[in-house]
Amino acid sequence: MFTGCKPLIIKAAFLVLCSSGFAAAPSAVNTLLAGKPWLVEAQTSAPAARSVLVFLSPICPCSRYHEKQLTQMKSEFPDTRFIGVYSGNDAVSEEEARNHFKNLGFGVVRDTDFALADRFGALRTPHAFVLDAVGEIQYQGAVDDKRSSEPTERYLQKALFTLAKGQPADPAVTAPMGCRIAR
Repeated sequence: MFTGCKPLIIKAAFLVLCSSGFAAAPSAVNTLLAGKPWLVEAQTSAPAARSVLVFLSPICPCSRYHEKQLTQMKSEFPDTRFIGVYSGNDAVSEEEARNHFKNLGFGVVRDTDFALADRFGALRTPHAFVLDAVGEIQYQGAVDDKRSSEPTERYLQKALFTLAKGQPADPAVTAPMGCRIAR
């Protein structure tokens, strides 16, 4: 399933770092999302310089805390397509989830069968993945270094800045924190 991937143990969390990509280029993100219902419609499906897929939950305090930061990043990086992914079957209705996510400023797809979570190896909410123009994962992990307080390290934002400059994300992998995506 993850061709060319290497398992990486970080803080007792199993992450999958793909160094060779897997047909998930931003222009092909629509293919990845095909058949997934949108809770909140994407504002655009046009290809972008990079895409951020971030796994979210309307009931996870850590995920909820990071939503404002993600919305700000969406404005800060207009050449980046942000897509939220809500995996699993939390104890909220589709309408409650839709109402919760409607003000994010980017689309959110429903992943009830965990197909996207499994394909990317998403473990927690929030768990962010940055895909470059050829579909390689350039960053995966936490949005920042705190669960619910002012961060000292903004990992995702730093990755987007360095990738926009043509440099590799450093670090390229961080351990996601938040509520577990139960399968």
